[in-house]
Amino acid sequence: MEWGIAELVNHPEIQAKLRHELDTKLGPGVQITEPDVQNLPYLQAVIKETLRLRMAAPFLVPHMNLHDAKLSGFDIPAKSRILVNTWWLANNPEQWKKPEEFRPEWFLEEEAKVETSGNDFRYLPFGFGRRSCPGMILALPIMGITLGRLVQNFELLPPPGQSTIDTSANDFNPKYSADDKSSEHDAFGGNLFSDKVSFGQQEEKLSPKIQYQESVSTGTRLATLPYVSSTLNQSNYSSSANGSPINV
Repeated sequence: MEWGIAELVNHPEIQAKLRHELDTKLGPGVQITEPDVQNLPYLQAVIKETLRLRMAAPFLVPHMNLHDAKLSGFDIPAKSRILVNTWWLANNPEQWKKPEEFRPEWFLEEEAKVETSGNDFRYLPFGFGRRSCPGMILALPIMGITLGRLVQNFELLPPPGQSTIDTSANDFNPKYSADDKSSEHDAFGGNLFSDKVSFGQQEEKLSPKIQYQESVSTGTRLATLPYVSSTLNQSNYSSSANGSPINV
């Protein structure tokens, strides 16, 4: 989800194209709901491309073979733990032209038949077969609704003074050393090592990219999305360039 937001911030032309589809298909001011996601091909392409370039589980979960096996000339002893590098399958330059680029049009043009269900072994964000991730049926509509509503109601912008969000500082290929914890920050400007917040006596570990606040009067939790500037429909949300709370 966070990578999807970051990519939309860094590609305003894709964000504008997605907003145009939402306004055209649903009508201005009509909020997206779960049944609408299947009727929005560009939104689905944005989700697929996010999962291709920023795969949530690049090695899936460990698998184990019950019996000795031979694969492509390699002997695999029984009860071996096997990790499948699905990130490389989806970012192999021999299979994908310029795979380092964020390009949702992949899934509307030359790769239009590729689905998240695993019908093409080059693209397996949720695995394949009987042991594929059951969370897929929940993750896809949640991503569609969340990204759709954010784009409908807000213009997603980079931090003040920056033209883009630095997406090179990630968990799998960190840009910074973990030795100096006093100055390390993630791509959204949040401290990578000090991301806890207290609710009364309870301290919670949170994502550094989304901070939470608790409303004493209502008892609700508010999420502050970083650097979301609302220049569009403000009837249901309040926001400012410095990241004011959004009721979620």
